[in-house]
Amino acid sequence: MTYGFAVLSAAAALLSCKSEPELPAPKFHFQDDVNEITVRRDTITGYQINADIDIPNGGQKLVVINGFTYEEIETIPIQGETYKLRYPVDFTEIDADTTFAYLFKVIDNTGRTFNDAFAIHMLRSWHPEVKFPRNEFATWYENYPVIADISTGFNDIRTIRVTRGGATLLEVDGETLADSSKYALNLPVDLAMGDNEITVHVEDIRDQSVDEVLKVSRIAVPNLKIERFLSIAPPTPNGVVTTTYVYTYDEEDRVSSISSTSNAAYPTVTNMTFYYNADRPSQIDSIYYDAGGTTYTGTVFTYDSNAELTKMENWTKRKTGGYYQAPAERVNQIIYTDGRITRYYGGSRTIDAYYVPLFGTQVLGDVLATVTGASRDVYTFREKIHNPFCFPALPPISNLPNAAQINYMAIPFMPFNKVRYSDKDSDTATERGQYGVDLDEYGRVKTFRQNEYSNKWTLTTFEFYYLP
Repeated sequence: MTYGFAVLSAAAALLSCKSEPELPAPKFHFQDDVNEITVRRDTITGYQINADIDIPNGGQKLVVINGFTYEEIETIPIQGETYKLRYPVDFTEIDADTTFAYLFKVIDNTGRTFNDAFAIHMLRSWHPEVKFPRNEFATWYENYPVIADISTGFNDIRTIRVTRGGATLLEVDGETLADSSKYALNLPVDLAMGDNEITVHVEDIRDQSVDEVLKVSRIAVPNLKIERFLSIAPPTPNGVVTTTYVYTYDEEDRVSSISSTSNAAYPTVTNMTFYYNADRPSQIDSIYYDAGGTTYTGTVFTYDSNAELTKMENWTKRKTGGYYQAPAERVNQIIYTDGRITRYYGGSRTIDAYYVPLFGTQVLGDVLATVTGASRDVYTFREKIHNPFCFPALPPISNLPNAAQINYMAIPFMPFNKVRYSDKDSDTATERGQYGVDLDEYGRVKTFRQNEYSNKWTLTTFEFYYLP
């Protein structure tokens, strides 16, 4: 809500040739020492502005002025060196978000004036509210979760009804909700091709209701192959650093390499080349990293006959030949459960991976070290939006070299936020990431805003460009 009001300038102090000391300055003492409040219409029909006013020269009159138009509302005769302001404001005929702004100008017996201001922000009565993450968009997913935050404020919910084309998909009554005024809707819905309109109807116990419509257009799967994406870092004294990542693909439409360069003062070009398993085309056997120096590094994945990862090794070679650093295991002792990596040993510690059900599939939700003092990050999700960073050909382990840390590579959907637990056994979390997504007309991620906390909140923006 945008509002504004101004305080009139105090009249210039009267010049005096008197030798006696000046009287104390006039002053307003508003109740609770505040001159701006917010109230809700449900709980109040009016508000009385209270202030004790010191008037050392004695009061003559008090003028009430509209804080927006500066028109005089009324003049009140006063007298004495103190005055108790008791000014009522009536809300009876109003039930909309409204700001009341007043200037109170005091004129004392010498003609001296002084003033102060008071603002009341009145919020309308609580009405049922339904808030979708977005109200209209396209997607190619057949099964899509209808997600909404439902609130009825001070009034309990009587009924929630979700419909499409006259057919009821869900109905929940107040008894089921146990006299609640909040409800987190998460309803999987099978979408028909074309336009789908889903209506969420909410009614509270005061017979107030709202109908909000979610418009989802189901389309054919678009081209999800990335041509390039930009990583735009926060501004620095030397300007904004933008890094461009360019993808190339092989004859089987697999990512064969990713090269990156930036507009930094001393930019480097990094190339990552991916080599796939001849017998299992969807698995990566090795990755080479070349940053333009005299050496290049490699990561090698070894799998058993069941296509399960058994170890990961790193090495560094000179471009003139020979090892600069011999192959060394970074990950081993890998345990699979139901076809997924659930534990491995790397970086001198054992690491557990946990999976959570999300949008009809099992998603890596938590990776943490089983040692005291190891923090863990957990992502939460609100929308079924394809994650363009996802790289399913790479194993979901956290010990890849930094050059291969494609963000969120093991998560098929875009996260909503991230919280951190200070210890593996801690139940207390602090927010460490806030994420925002803009979609293009095909439901693909166009812009991703990553606001993460290290020693301060830092916003990085990613822009995606897809092949036609």
